[in-house]
Amino acid sequence: MIAPPCNAKFTELNRPPITKKKRNNFIIFRFGALLVSDGCNALSEILKPYKNMFDIIICAGESRRDKPYGDPLVTAAKTLGSDVFYIGDTYIDYLAAKNAGIDYYHAAWGIGAQPEGSDQINSPSDIYEICRCYT
Repeated sequence: MIAPPCNAKFTELNRPPITKKKRNNFIIFRFGALLVSDGCNALSEILKPYKNMFDIIICAGESRRDKPYGDPLVTAAKTLGSDVFYIGDTYIDYLAAKNAGIDYYHAAWGIGAQPEGSDQINSPSDIYEICRCYT
C-alpha cells in the first residue's frame, strides 16, 4: 500500500517537522531524529556528516530497551515534542513503531520486505509529502 497524499495547509506556525533549504543548488532537509541499530561509538565517523541533519540521534544502548521495543521512538517523540512518524526498512523497525504507538512507513529502497498492513514510500523524495500530514 502506498501512503496517500495529505491535503494539509501550511502557515509559518504550522510547518512540517522537517525543514527544506536550498544551498548551492542542493535541497537540504533537516529531520527530527535518527535511530541507529548499532552503538554510536562504532559509527562515530560514519555519523559525522549527518549530525547537523537531525535534532537527536539515538543509538543502540541509549534507551532503556532497544528496538523492537518502542523506547527509542518514545524518547525521540518526547524530545521533539511534536507529532512524529517513523520510516524504516525492516520488520524490527515496524514492531518498534507499533510498540511505540507511532505511524510507520516502509522504505521500499531498504533491505527488508514491507510488513503486512504498513504503508510504503518508494523513494526518499516522497518523505516531504508524508511530512505534510504531520503538522
